[in-house]
Amino acid sequence: MLSGSAVAQLEEPIIPDFAADPISGPAPLTVNFTDETDYGPDFDPDVMDVSFLWDFGDNNTEEGEEFAEVSHVYEDEGLYTVALNVTIIENGTEIANGSVLKDEYIEVLAAPVDDGYPVVNFTAEPLSGNASLNVTFTDLSDFGPDFDPDTMNISFLWDFGDNQTEEGEEFAEVSHVYEDEGLYTVTLNVTVTENGAEVANGSATKEDYIEVLAALVEDDYPLVNFTADPLSGDAPLTVNFTDLSDFGPDFDPETANLTRFWEFGDGNNFTSTEATGAYTYEDPGIYNVTLTLFYVEDNDTLNRSLTKEAYIEVLEGEPSPVEEYPKLDFIGEPRAGVAPLSVNFTPIVDLGPDFDPVNMTVEGLWEFGDGSNSTEMNVTHVYETPGVYDVTATINIIEDGNTTATESITKEQYIKVFDSDAKGIMLSPGWNFISVPYVLNNSSVDFLFADVEYESIIYYDAASEIWLDVEELEPLKGYMVYALDFGMIPLDKLAKVEDPIPGVPGASVPIYEGWNAIGFTDSTESLSAEFTLEIINDSYFEVVGPLNQATLTYAYIGRNGYEGEIGASDDKYVGTDIFLMEPYEGYWILATENTTLYAVGW
Repeated sequence: MLSGSAVAQLEEPIIPDFAADPISGPAPLTVNFTDETDYGPDFDPDVMDVSFLWDFGDNNTEEGEEFAEVSHVYEDEGLYTVALNVTIIENGTEIANGSVLKDEYIEVLAAPVDDGYPVVNFTAEPLSGNASLNVTFTDLSDFGPDFDPDTMNISFLWDFGDNQTEEGEEFAEVSHVYEDEGLYTVTLNVTVTENGAEVANGSATKEDYIEVLAALVEDDYPLVNFTADPLSGDAPLTVNFTDLSDFGPDFDPETANLTRFWEFGDGNNFTSTEATGAYTYEDPGIYNVTLTLFYVEDNDTLNRSLTKEAYIEVLEGEPSPVEEYPKLDFIGEPRAGVAPLSVNFTPIVDLGPDFDPVNMTVEGLWEFGDGSNSTEMNVTHVYETPGVYDVTATINIIEDGNTTATESITKEQYIKVFDSDAKGIMLSPGWNFISVPYVLNNSSVDFLFADVEYESIIYYDAASEIWLDVEELEPLKGYMVYALDFGMIPLDKLAKVEDPIPGVPGASVPIYEGWNAIGFTDSTESLSAEFTLEIINDSYFEVVGPLNQATLTYAYIGRNGYEGEIGASDDKYVGTDIFLMEPYEGYWILATENTTLYAVGW
């Protein structure tokens, strides 16, 4: 949230902003940037011109009046800070400018490496028949989760095994005619390209895949043939068989009384008058399949058979995981605070598809870790004593008076309760935006955070527009703290400095044009922004905060010069008269000029 605006002649400042899409991806990454600056009510596009200066953070820039939308390609992996400077010109004179900087805004990941994709596969129909045999081939390749059909192209190279090939981008499905008797090995090569560059390729070969029989001679009917799908898979494997036999032009199905006799190779067989049917192989193995046709022609009973050897392959496979029910989780809110702490517990339960609410009931038990328990499903529990507590939830499924299933879950050190006298600055896991309410007697980070698990404490220096590590906490400054666990800086550590110098303000801090991270002092009461920031009333446009630690969003935006609810669609905009500032919270202000913020009441 790093931006600034300078105003020369416009009555209201411009508020620079921009968006980018995408903000993360593998190198080379093409990012589209769009200007989203708020130019204010005084901007007149008929007489005013806007020029843009984009700094993409990789030593490349774009500048000019036509760059409200611009694309840039990041070639190398890394985090990139992006800045936009906007200048308004009227009659050749600059009347306003502003800039916005978004730190580590674009994330460029390493160029994709070979992840095993594409996994090339294909099928053909039919697999066997007399010459001339017309076979249709279909690509079944898996291109993986990273394949993007909008930006990537696929080219195919089919080798049909008879010295004939087909190549191009439109050959995911292709037909080929085999003229000569024989067994043919088929190969498919697949190449994936993006922006003209090859990014992946793969191939698959199926040995002796197509069987072409001798060409038919006159009256050489019936020609027995069949197909199956799938030809391979884990046991138990259900295979769909289809009779593709050619009975010739003189065949009359009304008088032939056709019967099909299937032998599946595992000792089982099946007789049917239908052309299609399914059979399930229970055991792993490689199976021959035979189809025999019985029918009447010219008052003679005829039969003819075809056997396809090693036609079906049934694999061992992995047993399918069995879903176990019930499934149980829970949440507690809040998870930390001072005693007495009231926590709302809510179970998250999946009873499964076999749960019968008519004949089954659910019983629950909460164990709160302080010796108390409850059998209510949704329950509020009050922790009276400071400590760190494990919480256990248990549910039982009851049918006909008997427990048929039980599930339990324990979350260790889940609730943290502080002493009621140890009030102060509460910290939750993740980012917290805090401030101190006055000049402290001991302001060192080592002292204040001695009992807090944290990773970093940083302050946004508006003068240099960078984040700085912190060793001392000063009033009137807002600090971002990344906590690793719940913690608290107690009031006894937040003692006010002794013997302040008479006539000298409790604190002051320079404010720079743009965004500044602030707190306020010398008060431990909630005060309106209108009162707290009165001394810089003519030098700032907005005040934003406090930080919602759970969602990392800001609760309100106070507009200087307005009163009450402004009525924005998101209900965040309020006048500074009702925007309350809390003594231990951090805030952002958008300053329109350089100034100085002093302690309350100075």
